[in-house]
Amino acid sequence: MLLSPKSPRLPEDLLIAQSLTEQVESMNLEIVGLTSREWQLAKLIAAYGIQNAEAIVVAQGATSDRPRLAQCLAGIENESGGANVFGGEGTACPREWWEHEVNQYRYVVYREARNRGGTPDGVGPMQITDDSLQVEAQRLGGCWHPQFSCDVGFHFLHALMVEYGTSDGYMHYNGSGPAAEAYRERAVRWEAIWESRLEAHRPS
Repeated sequence: MLLSPKSPRLPEDLLIAQSLTEQVESMNLEIVGLTSREWQLAKLIAAYGIQNAEAIVVAQGATSDRPRLAQCLAGIENESGGANVFGGEGTACPREWWEHEVNQYRYVVYREARNRGGTPDGVGPMQITDDSLQVEAQRLGGCWHPQFSCDVGFHFLHALMVEYGTSDGYMHYNGSGPAAEAYRERAVRWEAIWESRLEAHRPS
């Protein structure tokens, strides 16, 4: 997780429906290989300030063992806002790369330091931290790609929700203790906000 997690904003503080629709229509996202509905979802999500929206939509829809989109977005809001960056912890990642973009070169340098015994850092929009999760994202096509790190992060979140229930699944994604409990409460609020947003723009 990044050093300064965001707190949910009230829906009335966000873009109103009319201006949001205008922004969505004017956006020019280069999204390749998405269905029309996925493309519209990605544009909607990006209009609310979430980075890498197309990768998030693709990863969430990859298989059935993923949380609902609103739940995935609650995790994204808690972790990074969609930014494809390193976190702010661990010894394997050079401190000057904390909260900076993950690319192939930086990830390989980080991975080698991690494999030599450095403690892992969060990687990507879902800030996957366990080295086994990072290895799985690498197997899918590269942990520096937001689509693959989201794919693994969403799968892991889904497994925790199945085991512990939805709200405690959020908590266990973060860990344990007071910080993880606060993480859970933020995630539950974000989930409700995103359910409302998605429902408002669901095709009739």
